[in-house]
Amino acid sequence: KNLRKKNKKQKLHSCPIFYKNVKDTTGAGDAFFGITSLLVKQNVDPDLIFLGNCYAGLKCQYIANKDSSSLLDLKNVIKSILR
Repeated sequence: KNLRKKNKKQKLHSCPIFYKNVKDTTGAGDAFFGITSLLVKQNVDPDLIFLGNCYAGLKCQYIANKDSSSLLDLKNVIKSILR
């Protein structure tokens, strides 16, 4: 049951799972919040907020914080999703 209240102007968005094999979720929330908050602050179209999900998913491909994702990695994920 969705307990979140929604006013008449808000629109809820959902996003599918992009990664089925997750190695570690350490830092994924921070990655999601970092990208998503910047997009929201810049008033980006809400349909593009999935970029935060993509980046967080990339973060889950590394154990702990041993490595980070590059802009090229993110671009490749976006291209594969949009195909």
